[in-house]
Amino acid sequence: MRGSLAALLLLLSGCATMLNGTHDELNIRSEPTDATYALRDSGGKVVATGRTPGVTNLPRSSGPYRAARYELWVSKEGYLPKRGWIDSRIDGWYWIDWILVVPGLLVDPFTGAMWNLIAPPLQILTSDIPLAPTNRQPSPHPR
Repeated sequence: MRGSLAALLLLLSGCATMLNGTHDELNIRSEPTDATYALRDSGGKVVATGRTPGVTNLPRSSGPYRAARYELWVSKEGYLPKRGWIDSRIDGWYWIDWILVVPGLLVDPFTGAMWNLIAPPLQILTSDIPLAPTNRQPSPHPR
């Protein structure tokens, strides 16, 4: 009986759902460190905040057959704020569903597991302090 139940659950699951789940854990990093970050979903709602380096757990999708996309803002006093995007791509395990022709073709898109979030790169912040002017005066006589 237990073996039959396990086999039934296996058949009703998708490869990506079983192996990856419906959320991704992402590292948010910046240079310099100890910057503040905020993530907004495609509807503009703030879904995560923290300080760098930080880890956040985000849903892979924004609904059935819809990849998640997040806007990332990183800021620190004395530096210009930086904006970036976290996009998604189809997870490799979802392609196994196509090869095996399993119910995962339907399950993975509905759970969101068919997507894989692309980790953001290191966010390098630029100082907002202007460069100091030089004290040299231009020569009145060109050479």
